[in-house]
Amino acid sequence: MVYFTPNGQVLGRLIELIDGAQRYVYAAFYDLDLEDIAEALIDAKARGVDVKVVVDSDNMDNPAMRTLLNAGVVVGDRDPDFMHNKFIIIDDEVVWTGSMNPTYNGVYRNDNNVVVVSNLPELVEDFKQEFNELWNGVYGGGAPVPYPEITVNSTFSVEVYFAPEDDVEERIVEELASAKKAVYFATFVFTSKPIANVLIDKHDEGVVVNGIYESFQAGGYSTYSLLEAHGIEVVKDGNPAVMHHKFFVIDNYTVITGSFNPTRHANEANDENVIIIHNRLVAERFAVQFKTMWSEWYTIKPTPTASLKVVICHVHYDAEGNDNENLNDEYVVIKNLGDTAVDLTGWTLRDEAGHTFTFPQFTLDAGATVTVHTGSGINTETHLYWGKSRAVWNNDHDTAYLYDSQGNLIDKKDW
Repeated sequence: MVYFTPNGQVLGRLIELIDGAQRYVYAAFYDLDLEDIAEALIDAKARGVDVKVVVDSDNMDNPAMRTLLNAGVVVGDRDPDFMHNKFIIIDDEVVWTGSMNPTYNGVYRNDNNVVVVSNLPELVEDFKQEFNELWNGVYGGGAPVPYPEITVNSTFSVEVYFAPEDDVEERIVEELASAKKAVYFATFVFTSKPIANVLIDKHDEGVVVNGIYESFQAGGYSTYSLLEAHGIEVVKDGNPAVMHHKFFVIDNYTVITGSFNPTRHANEANDENVIIIHNRLVAERFAVQFKTMWSEWYTIKPTPTASLKVVICHVHYDAEGNDNENLNDEYVVIKNLGDTAVDLTGWTLRDEAGHTFTFPQFTLDAGATVTVHTGSGINTETHLYWGKSRAVWNNDHDTAYLYDSQGNLIDKKDW
């Protein structure tokens, strides 16, 4: 079964699966903030189901997480790199994976995909091994996947790989190299040169290559300009929230999806998963979704709101000493250059990796500044606190993006 968001139906399906669990529910999510999911997990535990959840330690401070922490069913990843998976396994029967975090934004605002596979025991064993490693504190690499290639019948087979232990980037390159007619892709972050190079090679061979990039991730080290320079037709998305997919469709027969953004860090450091599905019906679902996203109404590029004079005037990205030990000396200063106050409630501040600060109820007076600190503290009229447990801004190169509550790009600052 395949689902695409934004679409509230996917939330109901996930709750239905959790409510039907009899033996266990094991989940690994980069982020989780939906209290409906937390309540379903707590209810399952109350029925005697073994419930265990791993979440990236950067995302432990929200009401849903506190509910799960109090119930003793969730742990943080305790690793400096991302535990970036988005999967759940239930009763040796169901594997749920894809690009969607069970968050409000993940379900109702962002573009995501979910793949649900049932009654494939080898696939369950693959994901269960990965989950047990995470639950037991093995991050950044573990044992090779036990069943990397699973054949169901002549028209349906599955491959699964985990980063960093299974060299996911190489497997994606090999799969893309097999393309004969067309490759469609939609990626949140795409900086991998090996994957970009194979797409260029296929384009030069006459294969149709089309790609959609998340608009605020298409600068800097992104491969967007590289592919465009080689004549490949690529566009930036127009979702005012986030285009969060990480999928490739090959010859309308093969789909590559999962949590894995095609980047070096995802391949070498993060805990990630990739599932490769060889089946025409599944591939056609993704191809139809891609073509919908490719349509003109979707890919209109967002433009800055010229009437607002709110700017990022300074980014102090290199804190004194160890960045992770001096989080509040890492900060962004935002100024209202206009002559009227501006309501910043619901505005967002993001980096190139997708870390996002959402402004609470806040008004920035004319001529005033506000400083957004990475660490924790008490919000005031001039200082706001992100509440992160580790540094956000990259000291070598990064971009700070400021968006209004409708997703319009207001300002950005590169370094």
